[in-house]
Amino acid sequence: VSNIDGSVQYYTVRPAKPSSEEGSEKGLVMFLHGANTEAKELAANFQAKIWAHVVLPTNRRPFGFDWEDWGRLDALEVLADAREKYKTDPLRDVLAGHSMGGHGAWHLGVTFPDKFAAIAPSAGWFSFWSYGGMAKFDKPGPVENLLMRGTNPSDTLKLKRNLLQSGVYILHGDADEEVPVGQARF
Repeated sequence: VSNIDGSVQYYTVRPAKPSSEEGSEKGLVMFLHGANTEAKELAANFQAKIWAHVVLPTNRRPFGFDWEDWGRLDALEVLADAREKYKTDPLRDVLAGHSMGGHGAWHLGVTFPDKFAAIAPSAGWFSFWSYGGMAKFDKPGPVENLLMRGTNPSDTLKLKRNLLQSGVYILHGDADEEVPVGQARF
């Protein structure tokens, strides 16, 4: 139940395989879905891991907020709930996502670097300005300034220094027709 508005925001879990090693805590892989996908559909693509539970939140249904705003807050609530329920080791927690979820991995990773040992954005964009192809304003007026401030959270490059102590694995195919591979190369 969301602390934002009291709505039910489900998530799906692919539990870790049992291990014969005693005392070894499992990690958690939180995977953020892309646009027009939901966690329940995506879970079938994951095999159970020995070392981690795979947790798949749904971002206010298939499109949500690009894992920003309410989507980001929902994802953090899922992370806290899953950590408590599965008693995971936060030092082994990884954040990953594809496409819109790749942007979410960048966004949550740079905004909350203390919550994840590593991030793995796949086919994600690093800002709305770069993905949408919009040029920034040379001489912004009041409305343009408001628009630029409103999109600041999506500009993950402004917080890139937050990832200096984290592992980062970037995956992006050059045949991607939705998100240009230049987003990963940059």
